[in-house]
Amino acid sequence: MGRKQVIFIFFLFLIGAAVIFAMGIKVGEYLFENECQSILEESTKKASAQDKKTEEVKPAEENTTTEAKTSEVKEAAVQPLEPENKTKIEKSSSNLGIKEITNEIKGKYTIQISSYQDELEAQQASYKLYSDGFKLAYYMESQIPNKGIWYRVGIGFFKKRESARIFAEMLKKQGKIESYIIRKID
Repeated sequence: MGRKQVIFIFFLFLIGAAVIFAMGIKVGEYLFENECQSILEESTKKASAQDKKTEEVKPAEENTTTEAKTSEVKEAAVQPLEPENKTKIEKSSSNLGIKEITNEIKGKYTIQISSYQDELEAQQASYKLYSDGFKLAYYMESQIPNKGIWYRVGIGFFKKRESARIFAEMLKKQGKIESYIIRKID
Protein backbone atom coordinates (compact mmCIF):
# COMPACT_ATOMS: atom_id res chain seq x y z
CA MET A 1 0.00 0.00 0.00
CA GLY A 2 1.17 3.41 -0.90
CA ARG A 3 1.27 6.45 1.30
CA LYS A 4 -1.69 8.05 -0.54
CA GLN A 5 -3.83 4.99 0.05
CA VAL A 6 -3.05 4.98 3.80
CA ILE A 7 -3.90 8.69 4.06
CA PHE A 8 -7.14 8.10 2.10
CA ILE A 9 -8.16 5.22 4.40
CA PHE A 10 -7.29 7.36 7.45
CA PHE A 11 -9.53 10.20 6.21
CA LEU A 12 -12.35 7.75 5.48
CA PHE A 13 -11.94 6.43 9.01
CA LEU A 14 -12.12 9.99 10.43
CA ILE A 15 -15.20 10.83 8.38
CA GLY A 16 -16.88 7.58 9.47
CA ALA A 17 -16.04 8.29 13.12
CA ALA A 18 -17.43 11.83 12.82
CA VAL A 19 -20.67 10.52 11.27
CA ILE A 20 -21.05 7.88 13.99
CA PHE A 21 -20.34 10.51 16.67
CA ALA A 22 -22.95 12.89 15.22
CA MET A 23 -25.49 10.08 15.02
CA GLY A 24 -24.72 9.19 18.64
CA ILE A 25 -25.41 12.77 19.72
CA LYS A 26 -28.73 12.81 17.83
CA VAL A 27 -29.75 9.46 19.32
CA GLY A 28 -28.76 10.70 22.78
CA GLU A 29 -30.84 13.88 22.36
CA TYR A 30 -33.78 11.82 21.16
CA LEU A 31 -33.53 9.42 24.11
CA PHE A 32 -33.16 12.29 26.57
CA GLU A 33 -36.17 14.12 25.09
CA ASN A 34 -38.20 10.92 25.41
CA GLU A 35 -37.00 10.57 29.00
CA CYS A 36 -38.19 14.13 29.72
CA GLN A 37 -41.53 13.33 28.08
CA SER A 38 -41.91 10.15 30.13
CA ILE A 39 -41.05 12.08 33.31
CA LEU A 40 -43.73 14.62 32.42
CA GLU A 41 -46.29 11.89 31.71
CA GLU A 42 -45.43 10.05 34.93
CA SER A 43 -45.69 13.27 36.91
CA THR A 44 -49.04 14.01 35.25
CA LYS A 45 -50.33 10.57 36.23
CA LYS A 46 -49.18 11.05 39.84
CA ALA A 47 -50.75 14.50 39.99
CA SER A 48 -54.01 13.19 38.52
CA ALA A 49 -54.08 10.40 41.08
CA GLN A 50 -53.43 12.96 43.82
CA ASP A 51 -56.22 15.17 42.43
CA LYS A 52 -58.64 12.23 42.58
CA LYS A 53 -57.64 11.52 46.18
CA THR A 54 -58.16 15.20 47.04
CA GLU A 55 -61.60 15.19 45.41
CA GLU A 56 -62.59 12.05 47.33
CA VAL A 57 -61.52 13.59 50.64
CA LYS A 58 -63.41 16.87 50.15
CA PRO A 59 -66.66 16.98 52.16
CA ALA A 60 -69.93 17.05 50.21
CA GLU A 61 -71.35 20.53 49.82
CA GLU A 62 -74.60 21.23 51.60
CA ASN A 63 -77.78 21.00 49.49
CA THR A 64 -76.32 22.37 46.23
CA THR A 65 -77.68 21.15 42.95
CA THR A 66 -75.62 20.43 39.87
CA GLU A 67 -77.37 23.31 38.12
CA ALA A 68 -76.33 25.78 40.84
CA LYS A 69 -72.72 24.54 40.70
CA THR A 70 -72.67 24.85 36.91
CA SER A 71 -73.95 28.43 36.98
CA GLU A 72 -71.38 29.32 39.65
CA VAL A 73 -68.58 27.93 37.46
CA LYS A 74 -69.90 29.83 34.41
CA GLU A 75 -70.09 33.07 36.41
CA ALA A 76 -66.53 32.62 37.67
CA ALA A 77 -65.29 31.99 34.13
CA VAL A 78 -67.12 34.97 32.61
CA GLN A 79 -66.55 37.62 35.26
CA PRO A 80 -63.22 39.40 35.49
CA LEU A 81 -61.24 38.49 38.57
CA GLU A 82 -62.10 40.89 41.35
CA PRO A 83 -61.48 40.76 45.09
CA GLU A 84 -64.85 39.07 45.78
CA ASN A 85 -63.81 36.19 43.47
CA LYS A 86 -60.49 35.82 45.23
CA THR A 87 -61.73 33.03 47.49
CA LYS A 88 -62.92 30.97 44.51
CA ILE A 89 -59.46 31.13 42.93
CA GLU A 90 -57.77 30.33 46.22
CA LYS A 91 -59.93 27.24 46.62
CA SER A 92 -59.23 26.00 43.10
CA SER A 93 -55.48 26.60 43.14
CA SER A 94 -54.60 26.36 46.82
CA ASN A 95 -53.11 22.91 46.25
CA LEU A 96 -50.62 24.51 43.82
CA GLY A 97 -48.99 26.59 46.54
CA ILE A 98 -45.91 25.10 48.18
CA LYS A 99 -45.88 26.17 51.82
CA GLU A 100 -42.71 24.37 52.87
CA ILE A 101 -39.79 22.69 51.17
CA THR A 102 -39.94 18.96 51.83
CA ASN A 103 -37.12 16.46 51.55
CA GLU A 104 -38.79 15.18 48.39
CA ILE A 105 -38.08 18.43 46.47
CA LYS A 106 -35.12 19.83 48.45
CA GLY A 107 -31.95 19.93 46.36
CA LYS A 108 -33.81 19.41 43.08
CA TYR A 109 -33.89 21.84 40.17
CA THR A 110 -37.00 23.61 38.95
CA ILE A 111 -37.99 25.75 35.99
CA GLN A 112 -39.08 29.18 37.22
CA ILE A 113 -41.47 30.73 34.71
CA SER A 114 -42.37 34.00 36.42
CA SER A 115 -42.45 35.88 39.72
CA TYR A 116 -45.11 38.15 41.21
CA GLN A 117 -45.44 40.40 44.22
CA ASP A 118 -49.14 39.58 44.43
CA GLU A 119 -49.99 36.05 45.58
CA LEU A 120 -53.26 36.06 43.65
CA GLU A 121 -51.40 36.68 40.37
CA ALA A 122 -49.05 33.80 41.18
CA GLN A 123 -52.03 31.56 41.93
CA GLN A 124 -53.64 32.49 38.62
CA ALA A 125 -50.42 31.89 36.65
CA SER A 126 -49.76 28.52 38.29
CA TYR A 127 -53.37 27.46 37.83
CA LYS A 128 -53.22 28.40 34.13
CA LEU A 129 -50.10 26.26 33.71
CA TYR A 130 -51.81 23.44 35.59
CA SER A 131 -54.90 23.76 33.39
CA ASP A 132 -52.67 23.69 30.29
CA GLY A 133 -51.46 20.23 31.32
CA PHE A 134 -48.46 21.01 33.50
CA LYS A 135 -49.51 18.98 36.54
CA LEU A 136 -46.32 19.90 38.41
CA ALA A 137 -46.97 23.63 38.15
CA TYR A 138 -46.75 25.47 41.46
CA TYR A 139 -46.08 28.78 43.14
CA MET A 140 -43.90 29.38 46.17
CA GLU A 141 -43.37 32.31 48.50
CA SER A 142 -39.83 33.65 48.57
CA GLN A 143 -38.25 36.39 50.68
CA ILE A 144 -36.05 38.51 48.40
CA PRO A 145 -33.48 40.71 50.22
CA ASN A 146 -34.33 44.44 49.95
CA LYS A 147 -37.43 43.64 47.84
CA GLY A 148 -39.77 41.81 50.21
CA ILE A 149 -41.94 38.79 49.54
CA TRP A 150 -42.36 37.55 45.97
CA TYR A 151 -44.25 34.51 44.68
CA ARG A 152 -42.34 32.38 42.18
CA VAL A 153 -44.24 30.30 39.62
CA GLY A 154 -42.54 27.19 38.34
CA ILE A 155 -42.83 23.78 36.73
CA GLY A 156 -41.32 20.47 37.78
CA PHE A 157 -38.62 19.11 40.01
CA PHE A 158 -35.55 17.60 38.35
CA LYS A 159 -32.58 15.73 39.80
CA LYS A 160 -30.17 17.34 37.33
CA ARG A 161 -29.86 20.97 36.22
CA GLU A 162 -29.25 19.85 32.64
CA SER A 163 -32.51 17.85 32.62
CA ALA A 164 -34.43 20.94 33.72
CA ARG A 165 -32.68 23.10 31.11
CA ILE A 166 -33.36 20.69 28.25
CA PHE A 167 -37.01 20.33 29.28
CA ALA A 168 -37.37 24.12 29.54
CA GLU A 169 -35.80 24.59 26.10
CA MET A 170 -38.20 22.02 24.68
CA LEU A 171 -41.15 23.96 26.18
CA LYS A 172 -39.73 27.22 24.84
CA LYS A 173 -39.35 25.78 21.31
CA GLN A 174 -42.94 24.56 21.48
CA GLY A 175 -44.05 28.09 22.41
CA LYS A 176 -45.46 27.03 25.79
CA ILE A 177 -43.20 29.37 27.76
CA GLU A 178 -41.39 32.57 26.81
CA SER A 179 -38.53 32.62 29.28
CA TYR A 180 -37.30 30.73 32.31
CA ILE A 181 -34.72 30.49 35.06
CA ILE A 182 -33.37 27.18 36.38
CA ARG A 183 -33.24 27.29 40.21
CA LYS A 184 -32.04 24.82 42.79
CA ILE A 185 -34.55 24.40 45.61
CA ASP A 186 -32.81 24.92 48.94
